[in-house]
Amino acid sequence: MNTAEKLRMGRRGFILGSALFILGCRGRDYFIEEPERFEVFQARPPRLQEVQSPEGFDTDYLTELFSKLQETRGTNRTRIDAIFKNLCLINGAPGMKLDESGYFITVAHVVLNNDQPVGPPVIHEIHTGLAYKATHLLFDEDKDTAIVYAPTGAPQKPVDNLQIKIADFEKEGDIWIFGMYKESRLAGSEPYILGTLRGRPAEELYWDNYVRIKGAKSFGGSSGGAVFNRSGELLGLNSGFYYPKGRIEGGREYYEGALISPIKNFIELVSSTPHKY
Repeated sequence: MNTAEKLRMGRRGFILGSALFILGCRGRDYFIEEPERFEVFQARPPRLQEVQSPEGFDTDYLTELFSKLQETRGTNRTRIDAIFKNLCLINGAPGMKLDESGYFITVAHVVLNNDQPVGPPVIHEIHTGLAYKATHLLFDEDKDTAIVYAPTGAPQKPVDNLQIKIADFEKEGDIWIFGMYKESRLAGSEPYILGTLRGRPAEELYWDNYVRIKGAKSFGGSSGGAVFNRSGELLGLNSGFYYPKGRIEGGREYYEGALISPIKNFIELVSSTPHKY
């Protein structure tokens, strides 16, 4: 890995950037351009579910699921609402629910330790408080992608209104990244700061398996956060950050933008062999 383009991963850190704003509930304006608006999202405490006779991991259905999710679904507003509604925590880091039966995506570095799976991960649906234990994992460390199967007991069905897109990033305009982190200094059960960072595709757009989004400064707690456009289409997940070209060392003030793993990386992951817990 080129040290001038370090991919920094992890959950700890500080909020960076001038485009952070916070969403405390559904129905808010997701495109407020004011910087540093802070509110607390009160997640429901996790209640681990014991699923009786769960359906097994199904590669054929997963292939069908990604195909269905590329079809036009809902409106701009309902698609963005679906992203917010289906945000979840996987090992304490953001992820996204794709299917009611228990298929989720996140970035690989939140479910691996020394390049090996740890767990099984527990998925916490922050809006319902329900939590599920994973049984299968697909991952690609080089592309920082992971598909987690944690059976919920519900039938197979794509979550309502969620739409994914294999984006041509050179033609995309503004792009937003959801991120969240636990604020331990705040009172109450499971308080989180939830926010979005706005950026645009960088001039030097592609790096290895990732896409550079300039201005959307990745922060601790945004790894695995949903990346979407103004139409509410899910374009990928946030993986880390990058330095400006030529800079080898430097503090957080030198971050230039976020590195994201595009949705095509997750689709390509389907053909890999699942790890069973």
